[in-house]
Amino acid sequence: MSTRVADLQPMMRSLYCEVIILQKDPKPTITRNEDVIWTFLVADASGSVVLTLWGKTYADLKAGDILRIQNGEVRLRLGRIQLAVPKHGTAKRIGEDLLYFSDKPNVSEYEWEPDPRTGRLARKDILAQSKASSETNNPPHPSSSSNNDSQDTNASTVPPFRPAQHNKGRAKARHVDFDQPDRTATPNPPLDTKHALRDPRVRKAQKAQNVQSAQSRHVMKRQKIHYDDAA
Repeated sequence: MSTRVADLQPMMRSLYCEVIILQKDPKPTITRNEDVIWTFLVADASGSVVLTLWGKTYADLKAGDILRIQNGEVRLRLGRIQLAVPKHGTAKRIGEDLLYFSDKPNVSEYEWEPDPRTGRLARKDILAQSKASSETNNPPHPSSSSNNDSQDTNASTVPPFRPAQHNKGRAKARHVDFDQPDRTATPNPPLDTKHALRDPRVRKAQKAQNVQSAQSRHVMKRQKIHYDDAA
């Protein structure tokens, strides 16, 4: 089955197609190994493409000749595709001026580059259109920009950090009158003895305090008696 020119993509192989020569480069390219490369612009009913043929046998081809290409392949040169015939392929002249063709679009004018999502080669114009359509269908959410603006506003209203300033030199002495009560001190709250005595821990502590005070009074009394006898 013949492959249309408009369907050519990079790295396609084993192609069969029939094209007509529209233009021929009069000066071939000669490599270091003295190989001759002829460049043509060929077309079919779907579009046109650049064709490169290696060898002196294609020197007699001219515009209007119809070629039947077998085992052709598509090569990528400087980001653009070209139709080529390798050593195991053939390009045979089968007639002239009897093939309907269209020179537009010229698929060799399209630029190809890797798709960042899949890694495969894709046309640059199609990637740009898909990127523009995705941005149109998925615009940035306004809340994200408003949150960023509010964060910037809050950051601008926060005062800058300033280290604490310590008083240098000796501290001023404050006169304290022990005869007068300290008004700055917080007075102790009154003790609710009625409710406090109900607590067994409070009663136990109070009992121990009473026993200790009684013992101390007994010791002081005995010491007084001893002093009196000695006198």
